[in-house]
Order: sequence, then structure tokens, then C-alpha cells
Amino acid sequence: MTEPIPMRLCCEGCGKLHIDEGEFASKPHHTHSCQYCGLTWRPAVVHTVGVQLLPGFKNEPLPLAIGPIEAGSQWTRITDGKRVTVKEHSGSCVTLEGIPETRYAEGSFRQHFRPDKPITNVVDDVVIRCVFAGEECAITIDPSAPLSEVCRRLRVRTHRESRPTSDWEIRNIHGQLLPQHVRIQDVPGLQDCARKVGLHISLPVGSGG
Repeated sequence: MTEPIPMRLCCEGCGKLHIDEGEFASKPHHTHSCQYCGLTWRPAVVHTVGVQLLPGFKNEPLPLAIGPIEAGSQWTRITDGKRVTVKEHSGSCVTLEGIPETRYAEGSFRQHFRPDKPITNVVDDVVIRCVFAGEECAITIDPSAPLSEVCRRLRVRTHRESRPTSDWEIRNIHGQLLPQHVRIQDVPGLQDCARKVGLHISLPVGSGG
């Protein structure tokens, strides 16, 4: 059986980048299911594997969720939106109510689940996902910082220091246009970004790449 061809696969339904992880990172398969909207599609007649970066580069690990993992706390699984309740967090092992056979290492649990509590209750740095110029990226930042700080970091990261950020458009997951002075913890809908991209940031018209 031939090895799957690495490809950057974008969902035909919602446009999100599809990344195969775990056993599917090497398992030959034709069809793919979007982790965001659930659409299943077949991008080619040959076996393919969705990657974040093409061969020669490595996929970035999923950002870890922050906050305490407490018995009785509610979390949401990123892949399918299933809500779960923590039964016990002992040492580095997490067990869930109603799923006694399943145990997660703490690091793995923080990668694949997000807490249901609003982001405004978190005092530590938070990780938000952004779409900037059509590409997904993650920013770790103080929730009390203004959105202008996100733009500043993106400008430096993407080597667009010469491009002014004052007229960049920032929208939340509901499509609402946001002023850059708004604090991250006050962004409507940002606490829902466990399964969706937190912010969409567009370059100003005529700014080029």
C-alpha cells in the first residue's frame, strides 16, 4: 500500500485547514472529516494526509488549555464539541464522568479539551487562534491586553513591520467588527473559540501581501 501524499487540505464547507494527527497522520485514507464543521469529503483519488506544513517542516503542537482541572468542571472536546465533566484529576491523570475506561494524561487532556468557563474568569495568559491573511496561527497573550497588541505581534511575526495596523479589520467568530482598543477578555464570543477560530484579521485594502 502506498504512503499517503502530504497536502494542505482546506475543508470544502467552512474553509478551515484540516490536519491529520495521531494514527491518521500515517494511515492511508481517502476521505477526511473536518474537525470544525463535520463535513466529510474526498480531496483526491489517491491516499492523502492533511498537514499544517508541507514536507521539510513539522506541525506545531496544539496549544494547551489553561486553568485548573477540577472535579465537576465542564470541558468541551475540540474535535466534535462533546461536553464532558471531570470526575477526578489525580497527579497527571484525568478521568471523566460516564467514561470510566478512559484516562488522559494531563498534557493530552489540555490539548484536546477546552474549559467551558468564560475567558473573563481567567487571570493567566490565554491562547487564542487567529486567521490572518488566510493563515491560522496561535497567539499567547494577557487577556487584559487590547486587540491592537495582537495586531502588533502579527505584524512582527509575519515581517509586515512597514504595514500600518491601525486600519486592519478584526472580527470575532460571529463576524462582528471590533475596535482595536477592546480588551481581549471583553471580546464577545471569544470564549467559544475552543472549536472555532477566535479572531479573523484582514489586511487593509490595497496593502498587498
